Order: sequence, then C-alpha cells, then structure tokens
Amino acid sequence: MVIRPMLNNDIPAVLEMGKAMHQESVYRDMVFNDDKCRDLVMWLLNNPKAYTAVAVNDVGELCGMMAAQVAQHYFSDDFMIQDYLLYVRPENRGSSVAARLLTDFTY
Repeated sequence: MVIRPMLNNDIPAVLEMGKAMHQESVYRDMVFNDDKCRDLVMWLLNNPKAYTAVAVNDVGELCGMMAAQVAQHYFSDDFMIQDYLLYVRPENRGSSVAARLLTDFTY
C-alpha cells in the first residue's frame, strides 16, 4: 500500500468512496450532492493550505482517503488542523491505512 497526494484523476473514485462514507454515516438520510462534493474536492486540491491524500492498494485501487486543512481557530490567531474526512473502505479497516494517512499529514 502506498500513501500519496490525491490527484485530479482520483476524483471519480474519491466521490464513490464519499458516497459510501455518506451511506454509513448519521447523515445518510440527507441528499448526497455529487456536484457540491466535487467542488469541495477541487477546492481542496487547489488550496495550498489543504492536505489531501489517498491510500492505494497493490492493484492500484483506492482503499482510503483523508482531507484536512490548516486554518486559524475561530477564537484565536493560532493555527490548527481541521479535518474534513478520514475514510477507509470496510474491507481495509483494521489495517494500518487510517494510521498511515494520519501520520503522513505534513504542513
């Protein structure tokens, strides 16, 4: 497994994992808006303060993803990490995917 930056050509697989994450969440009764999610991913990919990464298995399939950004806290001038998502496909849970995505974060 390899952890690498998210790329534009990952967007279809990222959106598919996003839909799966949505279906597992407490928000599953809300409408999943593909266009809005695609816009968010594009914004993150083009934001120099954002971190986006994917975990890729040995056959080239995405098995996890993470997105976060560095931003000022709302009541302070201090910076902090705001996570948008951390998702690992069910068949890869219990592995090191989530830990590797988190430890790969650098700013």
